[in-house]
Amino acid sequence: MNPRRLSPRQEQIVELVVAHRMSYTEIAVCLGISVHTVRSHVGEIGRKLGGGSPQKAMAKHYLHPQEAA
Repeated sequence: MNPRRLSPRQEQIVELVVAHRMSYTEIAVCLGISVHTVRSHVGEIGRKLGGGSPQKAMAKHYLHPQEAA
């Protein structure tokens, strides 16, 4: 397993943040999880994708998935 590969839940959170511009609170309500869990996922996404802010990394991953592979 590629350690940089995102889980299905992490991919879902990336889409909600980037494509739908949802807040962490909105994501938590939508997915039935806590805001703390959303933040934990975002932190892990940032670590997996590397560099800078998690939001920038998520946007790059969502918009250019072939570069993230």
